[in-house]
Amino acid sequence: MTTRVAIIGASGIGRHHARWWQVEGATVYSFAGSSESTIANTAAALETHLGKKVPGYVDIKKMLDETKPDIVDICSPPQYHAAHTQLALEAGCDVLCEKPFLYLPDTSAEALLETAHRLIAQAENASKRLCVCTQYTVGVEKLHEVYMQASSENTISRFHGQLEAPAKGRAADPIRIWVDLAPHLLSVVLALYPEMGLNQSSLKIQFDGYRAKVAFQATTHTGTIECLLETANRTEPPNNIRRFVFNETAIDVDGQKGQDGEFEVVLRTSKNSVVCDDMMRLLIRRFLAGELPVPTTESIRNLELMLYILETAKKQSNLL
Repeated sequence: MTTRVAIIGASGIGRHHARWWQVEGATVYSFAGSSESTIANTAAALETHLGKKVPGYVDIKKMLDETKPDIVDICSPPQYHAAHTQLALEAGCDVLCEKPFLYLPDTSAEALLETAHRLIAQAENASKRLCVCTQYTVGVEKLHEVYMQASSENTISRFHGQLEAPAKGRAADPIRIWVDLAPHLLSVVLALYPEMGLNQSSLKIQFDGYRAKVAFQATTHTGTIECLLETANRTEPPNNIRRFVFNETAIDVDGQKGQDGEFEVVLRTSKNSVVCDDMMRLLIRRFLAGELPVPTTESIRNLELMLYILETAKKQSNLL
């Protein structure tokens, strides 16, 4: 009997999640949307994408009661993550939640972190897995392997992460951009150095227009890492930039269709390129295997750092 998966919010990134669940052997059993009209559109898109019909619900509790999923994949907007996670845990499901774990513009960092801790405790008390979907966590091993093949330096002293995605007609908003993309970059640093600290006096922040840029020193048991994190929305080609620079070695992350017709990743340096499975696919594969691919301690620390930097940016720039 295959694992049953329900997806909350399957029209955007959730549609790609649905494909990976199916390819990895699970059954996408149901999905929830915000209205009857969006459900009809999403159902048609999923049928094309998966080659099967998937029933849609507006009422999430009804979906959980009727379809009894084993796993709930939460791809709804961040302001709903807490409520949707709680509903899924109360229904006895394991939960995969898109990044950021939690975010509400008018809610304090302290309140958000308190809610995050409560949800994690709720999952642990019920012996359920709660995993935040920062898939570069599971890709760090491969990134490091490619770096070692291209570089003679064993010790990493500098990290520059750059993620840029299409603006899609949205207004310039560095806060939105930071909240959307920073968890991925922070996850790379945390996967490499789980016990890292942030030297607050080293923090330099530039939030402006379509770009949020942050530099800081990360303190680790092996020394100090100079970190530069750049997140942006693009209004001109190329649409996407995914680049990770360790010391002077840049690794660009590109995508292509594999021989089986599924999306795969190409990691390119100036010296070599390596093809591997999509990192989201790897995370879903490991979750299906019963693992917790992103430790809850890392998810909390990621949220804490994202919010601390955001709050500092607001104070420095009078951003509202």
